[in-house]
Parts: sequence; C-alpha cells; structure tokens
Amino acid sequence: MKFRAVIRDSISIRDFFNIITTLSKCGKDFIFHALPDRLVVSVNTDSPHTALPMWCDLDKERFFAEYHMEGLSQTHNGIILLMNSSSLLRGLSVSRQTTYFVKLKLMNKNMACLCVEMEVPSSEAVKNRSISHDVPVTVVSKRDWKHYELPKLPHFGMVLGMPNIRVISNIIENMKSSSPVMSVRTAKEGTVSFISESPMAKISCHCREQEVVSQGEDEEVICRIESKRLALFLLSSQFLSSAMRCSISAGHLVR
Repeated sequence: MKFRAVIRDSISIRDFFNIITTLSKCGKDFIFHALPDRLVVSVNTDSPHTALPMWCDLDKERFFAEYHMEGLSQTHNGIILLMNSSSLLRGLSVSRQTTYFVKLKLMNKNMACLCVEMEVPSSEAVKNRSISHDVPVTVVSKRDWKHYELPKLPHFGMVLGMPNIRVISNIIENMKSSSPVMSVRTAKEGTVSFISESPMAKISCHCREQEVVSQGEDEEVICRIESKRLALFLLSSQFLSSAMRCSISAGHLVR
C-alpha cells in the first residue's frame, strides 16, 4: 500500500490546518480514508473520547497538487488509517506560518506512520528549512473495514443557506442552557429557526430570507438535536467567514 499527497497552494494549506483543528475539537482519534479520488478525514465515532461525529471530504483534483495512492488491490482500492488527532495537529502546527508545501506520506519506520513534511522560509536567505513530523498510525486490515465505513447520508427534505456562523454560534451558546434538546426547523420561504423549550419558557431564533438551495414537497422540515452538540459543532469551526448551509432530514438528521 502506498499513499502520498502534496498541498502547495497557501489557501489550501491554511484550510487543511483549519479542518484538522476543527475536527480535533470533536474527538481525540481520526480515521483517514484514502481513496482513488479523494481523502476523507473523520472523527472516530467508536472512540470513547468522541464528542461529536464529523468528517470532511477532500477532492484530490481541487485540493492537492499531487495525490497518489495504491490500495490493497484493484477490487479493494483503499487505505484506512487510525491516528491520534493531537499528534497530527502538532505535526501541522508549523503550517500556520508561511509554508511552501505540506506533504503527507505513509511510511514504515519500525512502525507505520504518516510522515508530515513541510518547507518553510529560513532566517538564512540561501536555503529554505525542511521540517518533518512522524505521526504513528494503525493500518486497518481488510477484515475490519466494515467497522469504519464512510458515513451514508439520507435524503434531505430541505437545504437552506445560513447567516454568518459566528452570529449563530453565539446565539446557540446562549440558548443551550434552557433545554437539553433543540428543534431546528426550515421553511420553504427561506426561514431557519432554532427553538428551545422548557416548562418555564420557549426561546426561538428565526433567520429569515435565507437562500433556498433545494426543497421537497413539504412546507417545512423539523428535526430535534442535542443542544450541547449543536453548540459544540458551531463553536469548534475555524471557518468563521465561510458560507454555511443547513440540511435537514425530517426527524432524523441535521447537517
């Protein structure tokens, strides 16, 4: 098995660091799914330290300057790695500075590891400085792949745009103490509502005139979610200026 990926674009390097930072706040263990067309980084939901299931799809053409992987076989062309999230985050910490490239490579140095290599400017103008960090990994055998399948998403009844994530995060953080469960409702006229109810009060936040990305036949779609989990997801995100969408599968899932 072989895996090698290189990120050269400065924006992509910054985004990759922010992705790993965001996911590391939701769990202590990562799963790397290296596939022929993409890399999927997810929080290991089987770990006792997982606070919130999250994952990120990284398309090889759009995100990586170089991407090469060889799986177990043509039939099972994939690689699954388990690793500690804080170890990977430490390895990438230098990329917060000016970095010319970030290289990820699966290697065997007395044990399996993901080598994180970066090139950064040196105080000496003659030559750049190369930094590498080995992250210990566990290569999942084929017989255990069934325990680490990629998330399967249901049909979403409605998908709407959202206001700035910083604004929503502050509102949900203040609402979460009123009730352990919160209702998220989307309506076809472009309204996203967050509703928290208790025996003493009902608190609602309505975000109107949002972009309607897609919708089914229903006038509105509602799902209930744990207040603390929603607050944690919004608080952990490092992409405060990015566009956000709310997708709801009625009574089942909020994405």
